[in-house]
Amino acid sequence: VMLSVIIAMVWQFSGYVAVIFLAAIKNVPVNVINAAKLDGAYMPRIYWKLIIPQLKGAPHLYVLAKGNAQGGAMEGAWPPAPAVPAGR
Repeated sequence: VMLSVIIAMVWQFSGYVAVIFLAAIKNVPVNVINAAKLDGAYMPRIYWKLIIPQLKGAPHLYVLAKGNAQGGAMEGAWPPAPAVPAGR
């Protein structure tokens, strides 16, 4: 049962993660990639040495966004604060 819940959660947010990583890849400057090609670097090395290191912020963005979304889910689970009488 737990495995099916994990699979459903991964499937639910996989599109969101893909959009974040695609936006981060599009944010890599084209002139840096062209300069690497001009220097003779092949595409696997360009990805490994130029593009992947610039994606360091994408997982952090996802964790922050996911944590923010989960924060609202727990509002109903906490007991309400006790009411304080007006005279005290």
